[in-house]
Amino acid sequence: VFVIDDQDASRARLAQDLREAGYIVTDDRDGHRGVTRLKGAPATDVVVVRADLDAGNTIPMQRWQGTLAVIDEILADVRTKNMRVMVVGGAAGKEMLTAKYGDKLAGFIEEPLVATAYLPNVQAAVEKGDLNAERAAALAVAADASDALATTNPCCTAWDFKVVIDPLPRRARRAAPR
Repeated sequence: VFVIDDQDASRARLAQDLREAGYIVTDDRDGHRGVTRLKGAPATDVVVVRADLDAGNTIPMQRWQGTLAVIDEILADVRTKNMRVMVVGGAAGKEMLTAKYGDKLAGFIEEPLVATAYLPNVQAAVEKGDLNAERAAALAVAADASDALATTNPCCTAWDFKVVIDPLPRRARRAAPR
């Protein structure tokens, strides 16, 4: 889960709650920098964006521009378009963003933040995703590697690294797209 929120307190709260729920969480306070980081990490499942991102630095009439730019870029780029986007904020942002994006948004997180209220929505967004072939292959290779490591005896002085090294390239070749 990647959280883009310029409000330090809510970003920290979201990140902490999500980590405690077992998610791997990364966050950024800047929308542009956050989108750039997302493009470099296409395995991200869910992106949480503040509804009024960067509103403190703009005139009231333009308070949604930062959020709209971030969501538009995530949905348009081939590396990020399959990420599920959730929005954190109040009711006004929910109405406007629902009208603009409809079902392209995976859900909303209402403020004040209550983990028991929004964690099921995040879980539902995670479950909406599908694994592409490369990601499924990477998970299979990781599972094989962990199985190989689990069968080794680290206390044995004659420990043979081949039980770890040999299965990895074999499995990677089998799983590689043809």
